[in-house]
Amino acid sequence: MTIRVYVALGAVVLANCTASGDAPKKTETAMPAPVESTPDPRAPGCDLGPYERDGLAPSREWLQRNALSRVAPVFPEDAVRDRIVGDVKMVVVVDRTGVVALACAMSGPTLLREAAVHAMEQCVFRPDPDREQRYVYDYAKFDFQIQEAEPKVVDRQGEHP
Repeated sequence: MTIRVYVALGAVVLANCTASGDAPKKTETAMPAPVESTPDPRAPGCDLGPYERDGLAPSREWLQRNALSRVAPVFPEDAVRDRIVGDVKMVVVVDRTGVVALACAMSGPTLLREAAVHAMEQCVFRPDPDREQRYVYDYAKFDFQIQEAEPKVVDRQGEHP
């Protein structure tokens, strides 16, 4: 079985998650289509209030343009066992130093949200100390998938050809 997680940062894909227990891998990969819908950053549990007071600006595809290192999430063992897959959409707030100040999952399977948030919190973005706003926010999407491996052909003696 192959476990894959695709991450859209604005429009960036980061891929190949490992099974639970393995360390997250930093990867650089191809770009997918942009996140189709823009979730409401004021969704329950996503309190942007403290960041708005200190200067918060929306920026489309900011994460894509400024990612220095990306971390693939660990696919939770319970989710693999129960075959739970799907997209986790999140709002991400990054400060001027390039550090993720807030990663908030707004939708997606509950078992996958924590893994997505934990991976996003480890990502690093290009510092921009001269930016007028102290914080910028953008959207990310993690697509958790499980793909079955091709069946192996076994001959009559139980040997692989």
